Amino acid sequence: MIPVVLDDALPPAALTTITSVSMELPNRSRSAWLDASIGDSPLLAIFALLQAMVEKYAGATDLCGAEWWARRSPGYHFQGWHVDKDEVLFRRSGRVKCPSIASVLYLGNPGGPTLISSQVSTADGSALIPAELERAWLVPPKLNRLVMFSGDAAHAVLPDAGCVDVRSTVPINWWSTPIEIDDVLSYRWSGSGLGNPIGGQPEPMISSAVPVSAIQLAAGDFPRTIRQSWPPRRD
Repeated sequence: MIPVVLDDALPPAALTTITSVSMELPNRSRSAWLDASIGDSPLLAIFALLQAMVEKYAGATDLCGAEWWARRSPGYHFQGWHVDKDEVLFRRSGRVKCPSIASVLYLGNPGGPTLISSQVSTADGSALIPAELERAWLVPPKLNRLVMFSGDAAHAVLPDAGCVDVRSTVPINWWSTPIEIDDVLSYRWSGSGLGNPIGGQPEPMISSAVPVSAIQLAAGDFPRTIRQSWPPRRD
């Protein structure tokens, strides 16, 4: 699957809301599961809009929920190759279970790009297919940009050398079957502490997203500092 990139993904008030809510979540260490059980809320409306974009542009169907978390790191930070997976299941059994679609919502401009490989993980997570890294796509951070790609695709985050500003994102994994929820933060949004998070009269949840192209790289174009280490380490 070629990554799909949308600019201006969320209406301004919706972007403000999810940015505020993401600040309530621990950084990187735990994820939140969101499904229809939280009832009627601005956050649910935002995720319904995001899901509609995932279904329309990434062709995803039969989604049962979204796993999401906050990621804040210095712009010079490097994150090596990995695939997103049910982390609890992986810690317990070593089994790799990937989401249907992985996505990242960028909450600002600082930091290095996401690097998404055409390689995907085997079902047991022991190898990548194809074995050789042939092509990948770069997606630079941009406020209110959403990128969607295959949930089993290897990806990394390249550093922006010298950048000390915070690279802030909300990664969102879209699942067709529920993930293991032991030790996973079950976050029930109530809007408490944020007043009316979408401010005054609720604005219609209508996206004016604009599709843009990711930057495609051939094998010879990869930065020499990027080396694959596979399979990922089991903690």
